[in-house]
Amino acid sequence: MKKFICQLLAIPLLLSLTAWSGFAAEEYAPQLFTEAAATHQAENAQFKAGVEKRMRYTGIDFSRLLTPGQLKKGQAIDFTLAPKEGQPQQITKFELKLFDDVKYILVLERAANESPDGTTITWYGSLEGEIDSKVILVSSDGVLSGNITLADGQSFQIRYRGNGIHVIREIDQSKYGTELEPVEQRLPDDFDPNEAIDQQDTSTPYDTDDEDPATDPSQYDETGATIDVMVVYTPASRIANGGTAGMNTLIDLAMAETNTGYGNSNVVQRVNVVHRQEVTYTESTAPNSESTIVFDDALDALEGTSDGEIDNVHTLRNDYAADIVSLFVHDPVTGWCGKSNIMGTESHTFENQAFNVVDWDCATGYYSFAHEMGHNMGSRHDRAHDSSDGVFSYSHGYQDPEGDFRTIMAYDCPGGCDRVNHWSNVNIDYVVGATNYGPTGVIYTATNSAANWRSLNNVRDTVANWRPRWIYVNGSYIGTEWGLSATPYNTISEGVNHIGQFAEDPRLYIAPGTYTGAGNEPITILKAMTIAPWGTGSITIE
Repeated sequence: MKKFICQLLAIPLLLSLTAWSGFAAEEYAPQLFTEAAATHQAENAQFKAGVEKRMRYTGIDFSRLLTPGQLKKGQAIDFTLAPKEGQPQQITKFELKLFDDVKYILVLERAANESPDGTTITWYGSLEGEIDSKVILVSSDGVLSGNITLADGQSFQIRYRGNGIHVIREIDQSKYGTELEPVEQRLPDDFDPNEAIDQQDTSTPYDTDDEDPATDPSQYDETGATIDVMVVYTPASRIANGGTAGMNTLIDLAMAETNTGYGNSNVVQRVNVVHRQEVTYTESTAPNSESTIVFDDALDALEGTSDGEIDNVHTLRNDYAADIVSLFVHDPVTGWCGKSNIMGTESHTFENQAFNVVDWDCATGYYSFAHEMGHNMGSRHDRAHDSSDGVFSYSHGYQDPEGDFRTIMAYDCPGGCDRVNHWSNVNIDYVVGATNYGPTGVIYTATNSAANWRSLNNVRDTVANWRPRWIYVNGSYIGTEWGLSATPYNTISEGVNHIGQFAEDPRLYIAPGTYTGAGNEPITILKAMTIAPWGTGSITIE
C-alpha cells in the first residue's frame, strides 16, 4: 500500500512572502500584541486547573487584520498566491511576543470567512523558521481566539477575557484530564436490523462535480462531504470565555482545527457549524474532582425532549438542519473534558442520540470537540483502553507504541504523550521536521486495527443525512420514511415540514405522480425552499 508522508498542516508552507501592501515582509513585521491594562493582571481566568505553565494578559492590534466587512461569508484568500484584482490587502507577517523569552514571526498563509453568520475571519499560518509549526487564529471585531503549536510539543493559546483584554497561555497538554467513556447506542425496541446501513468500504472521495438531481439520481442525497453541527453553550461557559464574541471565535476555532485534523488524516468530510447560541442551562455542581455529574446531567438534559431542560435545542436543531449537536459547558472543578453518545450500529435511528457535551476549555487545543463528535460517528478510544468494536472493528484511536504521540480518539500513553491533530491512519506517518515517528494507525484488516479515518469516511453519508437539507417525496413509496432518495416521504406535507427553517440551500424534490388527500392538499409553505421535480414526468396536486 502506498504510504503518504503528511505535514501537520494541510496548508502550503511558505516561509518568505511579500506583504500585500507592496513592501517585503522581511523588512516589516509589526507586532500583533499590545500592552494590556495593568488592572486586568490579577483577574481569574477560570480555565482548567493546572493546565497552563504560565500566562500573561495582552491587547491585540486589530487595525492590521482584515475584518468580516472586507472578507465576506464564504470568501477566502490564499496569501501564497499572487493577489487577484480587487482583493483586500493584508500584511502577512507579524511579530509575536508571546512572553519576554518567547518571540516568533507569524507568517499568514490563508484567511477565510467560514463562520455561520459571517462575523469571524479564520487565519491559517506558521512560525517562520519553525518546521511543522501551526497557527490558527479566529478574529471578530476586537476579539481573537487562537492556538499556536510547535513541532516539539510546545503549545500556546490566545483567549479573550472581556473588555478588550486577551490572555496568552503556555499549555502543558499532559495536565488536561480526559473524556469520559461514551454512552452506548440504545436501539429502539422495534429496530429492524434491515435498517442498519450495509457496513462496506466506501472510503473513496465522492466526485465533487455538481449534478442536477433531476437527471442524475446518484447525486440525490447529501454526499457526506459536509457534516452540519450546531453548538450551544451555557451562560457559565460564555462568561468564562469573555463573553459572546469570545465564545463565537472559540467555536469557529474548534471547527477550523477539526477540519485541519481531517485534512491531516485523509478524512473526506468537513464539519460546518451552522449555528451557535447560548441556552438557559446551569451546570450541576461537582462535589469533588472525580465527580462526573456535570457531564452526566448535561448530556441527559441535551438529549431529553420533554424534561423541561433546554428542550428548545431540538427545535433549533431542526430549524438549522444540524446533523450533530454539541453543548459547551464550564466545569472548573474536575479534569473531565467531555462525554457523548456513541453510534455502535450505523443507522439513521441514531440521529436522536447524536449529541455530545464538551468543556469549553478542552474543546480546542486538546481536540475534545473533534473527539466527542468522533464518538457520535462511531469511533472508539485506543485498544489499550477500549477493546470493544465501534461501528466497525477498526474504529479505534491509536497510541504510538514508543509513547511519542497519540491520535485524537486515544487516551494518554502509560508514560504520557501528546495528543496530535490526526485520526488513526496507517497510511500517514507522524513526521516532525526530519524525524519520522512512524504510522499513525494500524491497517484495518489487522486484529489490532486502528483506522478511524476509514471509519469516518465510511459513515459520513449516514451522518450527513441525519438532518438532510435536501428532502425527497414519492407518493407511491411504502416503507421506512427518512426523506432520503432511498427512503422518501410519501406526502408533500411531510417533506415541507422536514425542511429546516434556516437550513442553507434547502430543497424539496417531488417525484412524478398525482398527490391527493391528507398531507398533500392544501399545503401551506412558510419557509424558504426550492421545490423541484425529482426525475421526469408530470406532478399533479389535487
